Amino acid sequence: MPLSGGFRFNIPPGRFHPRNITPDEETGIGRFSDGAIARALRYGVGHDGRALLPFMEMQGLSDEDLVAVVSYLRSQPPVRNVVPAHQFSLLGRIVKATVLANPVGPKETPPRLNPHGPTVENGRYLVESVANCWACHTQRDFKTGAMVGPHLGGSHMPDEINPKRIWAPPNLTTEPTTGRLARFTEDQFIARMRAGRRDPGSPMPLAGIPQPQRR
Repeated sequence: MPLSGGFRFNIPPGRFHPRNITPDEETGIGRFSDGAIARALRYGVGHDGRALLPFMEMQGLSDEDLVAVVSYLRSQPPVRNVVPAHQFSLLGRIVKATVLANPVGPKETPPRLNPHGPTVENGRYLVESVANCWACHTQRDFKTGAMVGPHLGGSHMPDEINPKRIWAPPNLTTEPTTGRLARFTEDQFIARMRAGRRDPGSPMPLAGIPQPQRR
């Protein structure tokens, strides 16, 4: 069921299960205040005061969008689904106690209102804070989660369902030999975004992007 959690990630620091974020009182977020949910999204602090794993960074959401996200989660039907606790490996326990011991907040003051229109500012906001394109298209260290490759320069990551398959999010920069943006026209880029998940199991489900405004 959507948002009910339970998918399993097997990575060097351990076995991790995204949580149930439906409004279920017992197994989801129904018993947490709006402020606790907002704090988790923006400052990486869980309801128990502990640092959350910074796998999906959304700290840069505007105040406007932060309220919208919390409101949307509140509006969903509650789903009872008990999600197993994270199981840290020895490496994971060490990383959690050192590199990930402190919560990760926004790098700069988030905007009050989200930007609009076909502008660089709005594009940056979407790529960095909403769609989190950089989080997959930049190479991570799978032991610590730290970004170790060029920003948006492409990466590779294992498929959690089929260990024999490796996903390779491409280089999204304008580098002339390996960058996708150097070869795409604007129309080709829009068409690719609207194509969504072309490969079975791909983490690229962006077919619902609205019609862009032309300059």
